[in-house]
Amino acid sequence: MRTVSLILLVVALWLGPAQTAQAVANPQLTIAAEPWPLVVNQLARITIVGSNPGPDNADNVIITDGVPNNMGIV
Repeated sequence: MRTVSLILLVVALWLGPAQTAQAVANPQLTIAAEPWPLVVNQLARITIVGSNPGPDNADNVIITDGVPNNMGIV
């Protein structure tokens, strides 16, 4: 009886996390500007970084164009 209980415990611990953890995409955008705060008519570097720390692919995320080098702040 003790062996059966031990086997059931091992199976429950092995299957439990697999059923509760869901693999989903987690796309994140990080936007940084240097120098900060931005000032009108002052040169600045704006960096946009896209990442997906999730275990699944982010299939519906599409980056179409980068930021132009001559973007102005109005």
